[in-house]
Amino acid sequence: MSGPKTSHYTLTAEQRRILEEQRRVKMERELLAKQQGDIRSVIAEADRMIEQMEPLCVEVCADTTVLMLAKKRRESAVNALSLASSASDKDGSVQLRKMNRDIRTAARELSFAAKALTAEYSSADKAFRDRQADRIDAGFDFSFDVVGDTFHVGNIPFMKKIQSVLNELSELSISDEQKVRLAAIQAKLKEIDDPDFLKNFYTMTVVPFEKECRAYHAAYTDFGEEYEHKLYIYIANAQKIGIAPEHIPSSTDAIAILDTKLKETEAIIRQQEEQAYISQCVDEAMEEMGYSVVGNREVVRRNGKHFRNELYLFDEGTAVNVTYSSDGQITMELGGIGMEDRLPDEAESASLASDMQAFCDDYYEIEQRLLKKGIVTRRISILPPDAQYAQIINVSDYNLSAALSEYDATGARKPAAKDKSRRIGES
Repeated sequence: MSGPKTSHYTLTAEQRRILEEQRRVKMERELLAKQQGDIRSVIAEADRMIEQMEPLCVEVCADTTVLMLAKKRRESAVNALSLASSASDKDGSVQLRKMNRDIRTAARELSFAAKALTAEYSSADKAFRDRQADRIDAGFDFSFDVVGDTFHVGNIPFMKKIQSVLNELSELSISDEQKVRLAAIQAKLKEIDDPDFLKNFYTMTVVPFEKECRAYHAAYTDFGEEYEHKLYIYIANAQKIGIAPEHIPSSTDAIAILDTKLKETEAIIRQQEEQAYISQCVDEAMEEMGYSVVGNREVVRRNGKHFRNELYLFDEGTAVNVTYSSDGQITMELGGIGMEDRLPDEAESASLASDMQAFCDDYYEIEQRLLKKGIVTRRISILPPDAQYAQIINVSDYNLSAALSEYDATGARKPAAKDKSRRIGES
């Protein structure tokens, strides 16, 4: 390999901004697709509960407040889903994030309403069955199709009040631990039939629990949406770079922790994406100028440094080896093709020097093409085309995509170097 040309390639501020926006849009679209699936499941569950509850409400004349709220929340969820489904390629990350926030809020509110409806259905169904049993015991000819219209659930003092409070709490944004305690309180409530004990239960258990839940909900309203959004991105980032995401429960400190994690993971992803973009643009520039990829390989040295080589055919028996290092440096070298490690002889070195000159002209053209793609080149070492730098590229350990001819300075080679140079300059 001869006349190595080593440069450090970086992106312009504008190109970096474009890549960053593309990454954010991709992330928001992935989140939106996931949340569309989630909200469809929530809507389906709500529909099931509404279908069960409607006839029961008619039969026992139960309070329809919870049912009406569930229907209202369902309508909001359907509207949010419809808007999310209309997202297009023209939507930027800001618009997509708003869609994500709206659909997440709608799904959460409908989920809470459905849970409240489930609790209401359980109480109404129990009342329906208790009344049926009472009428049978009283000797009435009871029919499942006809139920009186004067029965109300929870005539015991404080029962309705407690049920109303618990229904409200089920619609709030509360912690997982609070959800477990709420379910336990609801279960315990069904076992209480003593008015005095019920009053004590309300004072000692329900009131402090309500205060705790409302305080959490108030705090969550301030940071909850941001927490959920950043948590999803952090988990996705961790998976993308191959690390196990840490468990970060919701709390007032969670946002600061997530900000740190996002900064760390996004720095890694940004570097990976920038290097991938630069590599892609180098490939495009080389192909635009008539070079074709004929081989590649991955190299990891003892010190852990990683290199990737791309081999481009320059002429019959010659190729340009492009080396990408993990620190962002790219080296381009032209050399003769061989199947073993060896130095070129005097005749080969002189012949290769001519090819080097042609590639030097191409190299500067490559730099201009990359600049148009938003890539700035900072030259580190640009060695001149000289026979002293002539070398033979051993391609035996490359993954080749085509059969290659070995370099032969004395044989009948196609005089394509100059023709190629003219053709490239005209492209």
